[in-house]
Amino acid sequence: MYALFDIGGTTTRVAVSRDLASMDEPAAFDTPRHYEEGIAALAEQVRTLAGGDRVQAAAGGIRGVLTKNRSGIAHDDVL
Repeated sequence: MYALFDIGGTTTRVAVSRDLASMDEPAAFDTPRHYEEGIAALAEQVRTLAGGDRVQAAAGGIRGVLTKNRSGIAHDDVL
């Protein structure tokens, strides 16, 4: 089982693949404003889509650059 995610500024999308050739139907939810809430929501959605199967790897993208301590997204004026 493999997980893919896209954390956008307004919407987060998550999908899983069982064979790396196709994906199951993706899920989408509003991107939480706080980093910890976003990570928790992402993890919960992956668990739900995986249906109890072990996730071997995950890959994805985010809408910006992580802060130096990787605790959130850096704002453009901070870069």
